[in-house]
Amino acid sequence: MKKTVLSFLVGLAVTQPVTHIAQAANQINTMVHDDVVVAGDVLQIMVPAAGLFAAWMHDDWEGAKQVTYSTIASATIVEGLKKTTKRARPNEGGDNSFPSGHTAAAFSGAAFLQSRYGSMWGVPAYGAATFVAYSRVHGKRHHLDDVIASAGISILVNQYFVSPYYDENIQIGSMAVDGGMGVNVTISNGAFDNERTERRSQPVLPTNYDNRFELGIGAHTSSGGTEVAGQSFVEQPEFDKKFKPFVYLNYQRELANENLLELYLNTTDSRDRGVMAKDQKLGKNDYQKGEEVLANFQHIKVGSTLYKGYQPLDDWQVDFGLGMYYHQLTLEMDNDKNGDNYGKSQRWRLMPNFALNTQYNITDNLAVKAKGQYQYWDTDKYIEAEAGINYKLNKQWDMGIKYVYADSHFTNSSFNANYDTNAFALTFANRF
Repeated sequence: MKKTVLSFLVGLAVTQPVTHIAQAANQINTMVHDDVVVAGDVLQIMVPAAGLFAAWMHDDWEGAKQVTYSTIASATIVEGLKKTTKRARPNEGGDNSFPSGHTAAAFSGAAFLQSRYGSMWGVPAYGAATFVAYSRVHGKRHHLDDVIASAGISILVNQYFVSPYYDENIQIGSMAVDGGMGVNVTISNGAFDNERTERRSQPVLPTNYDNRFELGIGAHTSSGGTEVAGQSFVEQPEFDKKFKPFVYLNYQRELANENLLELYLNTTDSRDRGVMAKDQKLGKNDYQKGEEVLANFQHIKVGSTLYKGYQPLDDWQVDFGLGMYYHQLTLEMDNDKNGDNYGKSQRWRLMPNFALNTQYNITDNLAVKAKGQYQYWDTDKYIEAEAGINYKLNKQWDMGIKYVYADSHFTNSSFNANYDTNAFALTFANRF
């Protein structure tokens, strides 16, 4: 067991690809190489290696196999998407930006440690994996939605391959008693043996799946944020037109009385270049008519909503929600050729969210879903609507396809972020 783990660690270290990226001309697409980036390069190896080390510490051969399967499967999916989408990197040094391989490797290790051995291993591992994702964006190797997609892919793949660590010599059970619940713990003599045996690969599964993690991954069908970044361009933007990803993460927790808590993360990233149609100011910088510029726009949306559930009919579920969302909007511009006129403006907004979520079950496994959200404060407004079909594979897994429309009006800032987006996405979800 120990020899096999060490061999795999060495193989993992020596097979990491070395990427040589050409330096760009301006401040928006010039690659950053500092200690943060170097630390991320190291951690993307060390986090999955920590998963193997934890398996070694527990004499857990089954766990070593699971983290290996999970990491390889995540890497295969990521590499397949890279070759299919051919998205340009932020530093324009290649067309393999979406998704991020470094982030996928780190989150594979972190998700394994959390699922297999619990929060003592998982929480610091997730912190390290998040740092890896940050380092890839910071170093301009990847866009934010690249790393979000990789994190979601690795977490879901982990849910498929990895089971909790289970010692057959220690068993915990519960039962209902008069006025409450009783818990019993059974410890056999084998728990005290110095030579531990391989743990069961598939422990007793829970009967209630109160948590649901969903990844939505697809593409925008309209220009979206390019209308913001390129609002003063004479020519239509040309950069990043081949593939503009749409990615979101959604976590749901079922509460009592058919209530639901939802956490949501999504980002819009647009990169455009063109010729200024008129004079424009961004921050302290002035951009003249006829100047060739590169513009970068980003809109981050993250929020939480609490839903009250109703069931008017046996096959029809309706949820009314109230929550809060954080919006961060960033616009950067620079001279496209020599980078001597870099300007940046960043604003954030906190807005209440009013939501309506409905689902109609056509069959036991097939359902039609629709959702609407309205957020408003002062002169800023955000509307999102989605509709789709969802198929339940089993109690733990479901998948579907949906259409998403969003309309953003943020005028209370140094630039007007008034734009809409249209996107289609495939959805993959796991209940646990």
